[in-house]
Amino acid sequence: DLAADSALSRVAAYLDANVAAPLGEALSSGPLKPAARAALDAVEDLQFFIRDLEIRAAPSNLVEVAQETAREFTQDWDLPVRMQAPASPVRARIDPEALKDAIFLVLANAGHFGDGGVEVQVDEVEAAARILVRDRGPGFSADALQRGMDPFFTTRPGGLGLGLPFARRIVTELGGEIALRNRPEGGAEVEIRFPATS
Repeated sequence: DLAADSALSRVAAYLDANVAAPLGEALSSGPLKPAARAALDAVEDLQFFIRDLEIRAAPSNLVEVAQETAREFTQDWDLPVRMQAPASPVRARIDPEALKDAIFLVLANAGHFGDGGVEVQVDEVEAAARILVRDRGPGFSADALQRGMDPFFTTRPGGLGLGLPFARRIVTELGGEIALRNRPEGGAEVEIRFPATS
């Protein structure tokens, strides 16, 4: 299968660049600790994406989940996130910790491509609880709109192409939907949607 072979080749290239090369450098010349840390981080990235999901869904407030994730993202990336959310709860049956992972991955994608501006909106529309992540970058290419949630597809040099696919896996297992689109005024938007609960 050509797709599987291509995916395995991408994994092999990723491991070579992020594990074998740093360790080789550490052993031959530079100090061991920084290069070893880089290698271990790369392995941890792969382990995160291939781990089994343990979903424990319960009625939860998406406003709180999105706000907590935005705070964590801002701390990790030193990139502010503009929040738009109602004062009242927007409730859906989800696993808060799993959904935080999905939102963080979407925020990271916006951080890479968004030209410094990231927004999160939480609302309820037509019996759907929604989280919208927007950026001010160039938007998704036509290819990315079609394939952006395919495993190992990426337009970022050195990227593994598992962030959005893993976010989709989480959202789908929680009974939700995720969609990519470009905004008429410019920039990309990712919508995460669940049936709203009371």
